[in-house]
Amino acid sequence: MRRLALSALVAVAALAGAGCGGDYSDLIAVRRSGSLPDARVDLVVNGGGSATCDGGEEQDLRPRLLLDARDIVRELAPEMEQSRVLPRAPNSLLRYDVVTADGEITFSDTDGVRDPDLGRLVQFVRRAAQEVCGLDR
Repeated sequence: MRRLALSALVAVAALAGAGCGGDYSDLIAVRRSGSLPDARVDLVVNGGGSATCDGGEEQDLRPRLLLDARDIVRELAPEMEQSRVLPRAPNSLLRYDVVTADGEITFSDTDGVRDPDLGRLVQFVRRAAQEVCGLDR
């Protein structure tokens, strides 16, 4: 089931990149899910500085968000190569499926408290979901 969900996320990332005007590859694709309002989002960040939400039209990222995305991808590279699936904590509210060129990782929001790099990713997705996707969360 996890492979199917990640394959769908990669397909969304590929389709989102197919309609873009530049020749930039996708930097990171994140599927966030959960039981909270506005929890669900498929976010794809392009290396050229744009992003899509749920397969919609590309929107420009603020430069700070793009720099943060690049830093996060670089910092998470060793973890991504392991293609890890961290178990869902009983008190978690959000789940993240993340794909980069280096690999993939699945984790919960509570893992972001224990791992500062995952915590940065959680905060990045929240800011991008608010600023780019227009979500409350």
